[in-house]
Amino acid sequence: MLVIVGMILLLTWTFDYAFHLAPSSLVNLLLLFATISFVLDFLRERENIRHPRPGWDAMPPKGWFAKSVRRVLHTHAERTNVAPSMKLKATRAA
Repeated sequence: MLVIVGMILLLTWTFDYAFHLAPSSLVNLLLLFATISFVLDFLRERENIRHPRPGWDAMPPKGWFAKSVRRVLHTHAERTNVAPSMKLKATRAA
């Protein structure tokens, strides 16, 4: 958000320097840039809510590895017609 505000201020200053705008037109330009950026940010957030994509810091769901192992063991046990509890016995390191 801070980057967006900085870009708005930089664009406003650039237009003011290039075209020597009056204060009222400068405020209108600032409001126009702010409105466009906030609308784009709102649309992007709405899209992220509909179709979330994990970012670089997103953790995988808890238990995904154990769940995958159980699924593989379960499908293997179904193919061999043996109950999964009979196939593997729980052992504990002493």
